[in-house]
Amino acid sequence: MIDGGASRLRLEESIPGSRSAPLESILCTEELRLRPFRPPDYETENRALAALASALAESRSNILQTLADTILDVTQCDSSGLSLLTKDDGEKRFYWPAIAGMWKPHIGGGTPRDFGPCGDVLDQNRTLLFQHFERRYPYFEPVTPLVEECLLVPFYVDGRAVGTIWAIMHSDRHKFDAEDERLMSGLGQFASLAYQTLVHIDNLKLQIAAREKAEAEVRELASGLEAKVRCLIDSNIIGIIIWSHDGRITDANETFLRMVGYSRADLVAGQVSWMELTPAEWRSVDAQRLAMLKSMGISPPHEKEFFHKAGHRVPVLVGGAAFDEAGDDGAAFVVDLSDRKKAEQAARHGKARSDMLRSGWSWHMRTGSRRWESSRPRLPMKSCSQLPARAITRGRLRIS
Repeated sequence: MIDGGASRLRLEESIPGSRSAPLESILCTEELRLRPFRPPDYETENRALAALASALAESRSNILQTLADTILDVTQCDSSGLSLLTKDDGEKRFYWPAIAGMWKPHIGGGTPRDFGPCGDVLDQNRTLLFQHFERRYPYFEPVTPLVEECLLVPFYVDGRAVGTIWAIMHSDRHKFDAEDERLMSGLGQFASLAYQTLVHIDNLKLQIAAREKAEAEVRELASGLEAKVRCLIDSNIIGIIIWSHDGRITDANETFLRMVGYSRADLVAGQVSWMELTPAEWRSVDAQRLAMLKSMGISPPHEKEFFHKAGHRVPVLVGGAAFDEAGDDGAAFVVDLSDRKKAEQAARHGKARSDMLRSGWSWHMRTGSRRWESSRPRLPMKSCSQLPARAITRGRLRIS
């Protein structure tokens, strides 16, 4: 046993040894019904039960200690308490969370599950009356005062034994009888209820702690994400907007505002709306993208157009993400494609001119004539550089 008081006993002393007496020699359970009958004291019993019920309803009370005090009161014993199976080591021992009477300094102590009186009670699954523990369990010898008699009752949760309640006499001034057994059996049922209540409260505390931790982590993540998003918005590398489900643009950086020709005053006044910026032929595409945001939380980048405040259209690349599962609010990036579109158009025009020049110009050296023959094979552009300069300058190059 590991004692919660001054004594700290070695674990080896909890193992059966050659000087341990057999279990039958310290059991006297049959004497409970052989001893003189003591009439019930219902007034004391009812008062005790009322105190227990009140303590159970009071969340700040120590219900287990109240139960130990009640056992001491109704049985008129010298010490009383509870033993609960430990959870952190696979139920290898019992610990004493509450003790009343002469053994109160030993709160926090306990006994091994496989070699101790509480383990015997759970193994036999019944109330047992012991005398002189130390004869079988040597680790009780330093625990004072010694045990004259101990009445132990198991209690259960969902059909599984989880602990015991006990009443101890340290002298022979009182012998436990059948009335004590009846009282302890009733208090054992209350111990089961109290234990379940405490387990439920502990589970709630764990859930609350886990939720608070998760909320704190979410707040920290959101704060960090908000700072990163704000940094991106303020960097003005690309256009960034914050949108609402009703089409309003609630925030935007300067790059986007310049892109569509609006001022921050226009934005604050609510004059910048996604719907109003979008030409009619692009609204069906926007509806599809909004549905995607609601179902997937993101909208991959795609091209569209916005109306500039001056009336012309601005080609853009847009991608976005929703802030929550509902997809009612979110952020989007907007890249101005105007320069790229102009470059693409210039490239197309240049290619068309190049194709025209490469398609059929020819120079007949033998006759000295110049004409366009679409049926002749195409010559490389350098053929034009081989034409006599005077033929070009005199204007004799013609198309027929």
